[in-house]
Amino acid sequence: MIFTICINTRDDLEPKQHASLLARSLLNTAPSLIMQRINNYEPIRHIVGDDIQAELERFWAYPVLWTRRSPQVEGSVWFGNRRNHSGIVIKPTCPISLIDQFDAFIRDVATWLTIDLAYIYYCYDEELKGPKYDESAYAMSLGIATQDMKRGIPDLAWRTYFGQVYAEVIGRGRLLSCPADKVEEAEGGLIAVTLTSRAGGSYAEYESARHTAKTHIGLDVFWPREPQEPELPRRVPAFDFGPHPSPGLRGAASR
Repeated sequence: MIFTICINTRDDLEPKQHASLLARSLLNTAPSLIMQRINNYEPIRHIVGDDIQAELERFWAYPVLWTRRSPQVEGSVWFGNRRNHSGIVIKPTCPISLIDQFDAFIRDVATWLTIDLAYIYYCYDEELKGPKYDESAYAMSLGIATQDMKRGIPDLAWRTYFGQVYAEVIGRGRLLSCPADKVEEAEGGLIAVTLTSRAGGSYAEYESARHTAKTHIGLDVFWPREPQEPELPRRVPAFDFGPHPSPGLRGAASR
């Protein structure tokens, strides 16, 4: 199964201290995502040694690219600026049994980054068979960025983590009352909405749960998917791209 793990933050990821924080999150929560090769450009040939933190610090420049052979993983870190989010995008091809690691990883990252939006996405074959689905499915699989979010959220993933900026636009109470399999408050003030009990289960169940949840949240928060769906003005956050030191750096400075 091919998943996409995507994290978007307005925090400045460029300071090298974030390399050690990312290494800690990977080592503590998601060993299946740890890099075996790393570089700042393709081909990604540098073999990672035993000290993951040192290797990440060495290559902590835009962009950080990594791969892993088993399970197959492609990972990247992108530094933002005054107009764009920073992002972490990881695409593992692996058994569903590893999905708890992905969730634990995002929750751990939320302790040192202010996350605007994150998700764990599984793209069904059905999503790519009709032209009406291509654009949003492609964006979610690739890993969304600021230019996507300024048009609305492309789609609702199997598990989506809404940050404070989205809670303000949608309403925290509305998110918490979303009719989904599971809704919970998570680290960093996130609200995690899980559509179904199992990622990659029945597509009909997933599609029905997604439609119900999106209707409750508000279709004008998302990209239109159906041909008959009107082109509504989209409700999007007014992203403030001023100076944003991460909680991880603020915590280090206060000690």
